[in-house]
Amino acid sequence: MSALYAPAAELYARMLRRCVRSADGCWTYTGSTNSRGYSQVCSGKRSKNITGHRLAVLAHEGTIPAGMTVDHTCHNSARCFDGDECVHRRCVNPAHLRVITRAANVARRFSDRAA
Repeated sequence: MSALYAPAAELYARMLRRCVRSADGCWTYTGSTNSRGYSQVCSGKRSKNITGHRLAVLAHEGTIPAGMTVDHTCHNSARCFDGDECVHRRCVNPAHLRVITRAANVARRFSDRAA
């Protein structure tokens, strides 16, 4: 594992204690989720929440460039329905996450639906 970036590293370590690792490699967060089904943890800063997949990237890479978003590579429409109940939205395994443009993320979502 690469070096982790503080202060995200401490919060990420706390989040990992509430994860279940599955055979497909997903690290599924069992804590709270937001209204769209993404894992969320309290950042401790004025009670602001951060999604688990973004926290994982911040802990491992230190930043998410402006205009970019975090994509779950483990999501596959053939295995999971796209939507708020998608279990892959709770995956926080950094090996299953990549930083891409929002346009690329939307394009991938629609190409998955067409397949």
